[in-house]
Amino acid sequence: MFDNVRLTLCLNDVFSHEQRYQWKSNLMRKCKDASGSPDYFISGHIKNIKFSTPGNKLIIFGSIAKFLNGENCTPLKRNDVEAAILKLEEKFEIDLLKSKLTYVEFGPSIAVNENPRKYLNLFDQPPRLNKYIALLYTKEIATVTYDSKTGFQEFILYNKLKEMEDKARRGKKKEINIPKDYIGKNVIRIEYKIKKLLE
Repeated sequence: MFDNVRLTLCLNDVFSHEQRYQWKSNLMRKCKDASGSPDYFISGHIKNIKFSTPGNKLIIFGSIAKFLNGENCTPLKRNDVEAAILKLEEKFEIDLLKSKLTYVEFGPSIAVNENPRKYLNLFDQPPRLNKYIALLYTKEIATVTYDSKTGFQEFILYNKLKEMEDKARRGKKKEINIPKDYIGKNVIRIEYKIKKLLE
């Protein structure tokens, strides 16, 4: 299950200087929250996907699952990932073939019998990894995070539906887009993050 990705593309591989200026101008007109100047740096969102153009690069970051389906519980198949990339190319009006994947998160959302906190209590300290625990105000475990000392990778476990509810509350959304297969269930999310892929 792919979720957040960061794609980096050298715009010089795709556009001439004049074409790059025109492409940035078009992108700014398309995005309501776009800011900056086509001469230099622009940033904004297309749906849930953030973008920016530092130097001569395009950096795209966000959940391809949410971009495609509006939620990131339902597993994506390989053809879904391909469809998400094609949709990104359509929205950004750019060929992403030469882009590089520099960050990726993936992992399943699993329906379990008990409250996820009971499972989070079972995860011990592994060798060669740092362990961090985030607690709720009730002192219950909210998340368990393991990361490598180099910062290259991270492994995190948490209550997925609680996370969705919290994000909706912070964003003041009226509805939470929970897939029907997960409604009324206990769901634990297991995510593996590769955070420092070479550009």
